[in-house]
Amino acid sequence: NNPPPAAPPILPQVEPIDDPDRSTLTAGQHARYVQLWTDLRSSSSGSSNRSTKVVTPREREFRALDKAVRQEWEAYVRAMAEFRQRNADRFLLGFRKDSGGGGGGGGGGGGASASDFVEAASSAATATEDKSGSGRGIGANSAKIYGQCVQEISLRGVAATEPRPHSKRRRQHGPMGAFDSKSYSAQIVHSTPPDGVGRMRRDWADQSLSRSDGTMSLRPVPAIRNSARAAASVGPISQDDTAAKLATEHKVDVVMTADTFVALLRRPGEGDSRWMVPLSRASDDGWQVLEEPIPRRATPREYLTKAYEGSVYESAGRLRPTESNDKAGVDALPFQTVYTVISLPRSSQQEVPCKVLVRSVNTLLSNDDGQRPIYLDVHLEYFHERGLVEQFPHHRRAIWLAHKLLQPDCRLISVRVDPNTSRTVSVSEKSVAHALAGSDESMVAHAFRASDGGNLLHLTEFDALAHFEAMARVIRASTTCKFSGNGGCLLCLPGRGLSSTTANAAVTVSVHQEVEGDTGAAADANTVNLINVGTEIEEADAVFTGRAALVSCFIPWEWKGHPEIPRIPFAFPLRAEGS
Repeated sequence: NNPPPAAPPILPQVEPIDDPDRSTLTAGQHARYVQLWTDLRSSSSGSSNRSTKVVTPREREFRALDKAVRQEWEAYVRAMAEFRQRNADRFLLGFRKDSGGGGGGGGGGGGASASDFVEAASSAATATEDKSGSGRGIGANSAKIYGQCVQEISLRGVAATEPRPHSKRRRQHGPMGAFDSKSYSAQIVHSTPPDGVGRMRRDWADQSLSRSDGTMSLRPVPAIRNSARAAASVGPISQDDTAAKLATEHKVDVVMTADTFVALLRRPGEGDSRWMVPLSRASDDGWQVLEEPIPRRATPREYLTKAYEGSVYESAGRLRPTESNDKAGVDALPFQTVYTVISLPRSSQQEVPCKVLVRSVNTLLSNDDGQRPIYLDVHLEYFHERGLVEQFPHHRRAIWLAHKLLQPDCRLISVRVDPNTSRTVSVSEKSVAHALAGSDESMVAHAFRASDGGNLLHLTEFDALAHFEAMARVIRASTTCKFSGNGGCLLCLPGRGLSSTTANAAVTVSVHQEVEGDTGAAADANTVNLINVGTEIEEADAVFTGRAALVSCFIPWEWKGHPEIPRIPFAFPLRAEGS
């Protein structure tokens, strides 16, 4: 009897973006394109004043080759769409039992699974939830209902969906050339003593900042030791006596927290740009109060990132629970509050001055005489095994600038975590220069503009000026909002129930007045635009797990060129010689 034929070997699946058979370019074309690109950029910078435009042979060669390269980019965009659809389930990591995040922590490292961090974050959220109104300003608004839109704030001209003109200065200095943080005059006017606030471990900073492979294994932080509890203990900004005193002393127009400040920095038109912020007034002739943003429903990536943040802070510093700052009856972390007055720049002489008081909360300080605030920025690398790192989202870079504006001495430390193994894979300190880095003349930016295939590569360039202009426009508009009775208002982006049929909700903030009493509720009960904050908060407990939400969790990788072979960015791997 002859044995049955052996089954054919199962070959590993080749991802679309890794398939060299899809490439239409040769190694010689890659090298020639890179060379022509470099040469033409150099020659154009030295001959920008020539009166007549003469097309040189090199330029004709580049244009012909550029057509083939653009076709490759378009094919790569389609392959990236295939890759994302096939791998979208990776973002369910931590939200189902069969995606526990590496179990043993990556090769016996003893790390926790991603699901453990989700559970810890849920416990912390439950423990800090406060329906009485003494939490972070959210509980006080949880029972409020707001009616139809009564005012619209247009954010056109700063939206990601609209092209912004590139001045000569911007072309010379990259996409960030027009932004100047010094135009936002800022001054720290008060800070509480740092007594008892956690200090960063010296060994964590010395070891982690000097290596890129990462060895720290993270574990879930118990609810009572979560660093978010310190911020929850401070109390709502509308009930902050120190803030009220400083607002009167410095004659400010708006008072808010740092969380609200960075929420308003979301550039309208980008996929994650959504927020709801309650607005109240301190007195008839006093300042306005932009309170804590209403919690919003999040994607699995956003939720898991928040879940890991507590553990990263725990690994970096000595965070000691205390009862001295406790307002909720359970242990909380000591904190330091810092108050900064910011004068918004005026776009014209007719625009009135506007001053803002922002309260920041520090839960971790540097372990030296300077006692500098530490801000740890956690970023999850879901596909770390590919040897690539993701680009930092635009809003994240705007947050770096905001922290440096509010507290210039703060240290910004980026921490990349692999949720598959619950390990820290890299730690690096960031500065304003890192936030502003980039050039709109780079070949990567050219690839972004040329491969307009439906934002699959997030084909918008970072424009910090647009982020800060959007924030400033909302703050200025909040000072003109009209209140009805003793109730407040609610600001929503994207706009809800807009009165204008031509308004674009993605770039319009809608203003809704609070419905007071049974009479007002009955009169407005039939409108479809009624906003119940309690319902919004309940829905925020859920997580977006639909296919579209999972695909939206993808962030493009930073382009990693070949050290020896010239490569065009965002192109397929080169075919082997002879194939």
